[in-house]
Amino acid sequence: MKAPDANAIRELTEKLKTQGDISLEEADWIFSLFSANSLKTQLNSNSSKARWPLMSALKGWYNVVAEKIKQGQRGNFVFTVITSNKLPVAKFGFNHFMHTAQEYVEINLKQNGTFEELFSKLMIDGKTYSSLPKEFQKIFTSEKVLSQFKSFYVLYSPRVDMYHYPVKTKTGTYTIAQFFDRLAPIMKTNSRDVGNTFFEIASGARETLSNSWFLKKTRGSMVAQCVIATYMYYKEIPCITMVGYDPKESQDPSDERFVFFTEKDKARIVKDAMEIPFEDIVKNAFDKNVIDKKTAKELLNDAIVWDFPAAEFMEASVKYIDHIFQRQKEWETARKGIENEDEWLVETR
Repeated sequence: MKAPDANAIRELTEKLKTQGDISLEEADWIFSLFSANSLKTQLNSNSSKARWPLMSALKGWYNVVAEKIKQGQRGNFVFTVITSNKLPVAKFGFNHFMHTAQEYVEINLKQNGTFEELFSKLMIDGKTYSSLPKEFQKIFTSEKVLSQFKSFYVLYSPRVDMYHYPVKTKTGTYTIAQFFDRLAPIMKTNSRDVGNTFFEIASGARETLSNSWFLKKTRGSMVAQCVIATYMYYKEIPCITMVGYDPKESQDPSDERFVFFTEKDKARIVKDAMEIPFEDIVKNAFDKNVIDKKTAKELLNDAIVWDFPAAEFMEASVKYIDHIFQRQKEWETARKGIENEDEWLVETR
């Protein structure tokens, strides 16, 4: 199928107006126009190969798309909207047309959209990646923090609402939304530093138990997050992280949120670990002579800690969390035993 021309775009625009949507194939057809080469030539107003009728028709298309989104409507037409990370920077008129054409859409999306529709990237660990169908794996990029560490995988969303975009596999058609049905959220942050570090540690892309040089200068708030992330990695608990703008949380479009998920049956373990007071974790490290009194005070005051013994601290903290959970399990077992004895006594009276 050849790429659509201006007349085809105008016909699809009329179809969207009158019928409320277009087919997925037609949406992909429009999206196919935004290849790297096309953005430099036929959709670049500064290029000698610029196709002005096509650009004009596309601008009309996106005006209608923006109105539909403003009215709360959704459909395949949303999949034609390019995410900002795919578009070249508009500088001195370069690609000015594309940014102008989608500006109205972006405004309405950020006023009427959801975090899932607007996510910019999805990060998963190697274990999660291996569990995906091969067709899903193809849309992720393998990345590393350092060559000696484990790979993690990133999907840089090329279009709006990639969350609901149907991906065909050998066993059927699936969406990222269906994949998330088996997950539960565990935490979120708007700190890029905390967000990236937490994911990298939990996924094994950074090693805190042996190569913790990056935490030699740190703060207590970061250490508290790293303890949980290290525990997730130690327990082989999957870490899935969605990054993007959340219109419910902020009015600043540049304000990104990191939302962390894991499998539903493991979410309770992580949340229970998060409920352990950081003061208790620090005290345990102090009692085990991992840190001195000065370092303990700095951690609790969230002051900068220099030459922090991260590997030793993380190891002691993981063992401490395990010890607490073991005690809770023993207490729960004992409580149930007492309840069963009480029931037996009542029955024999």
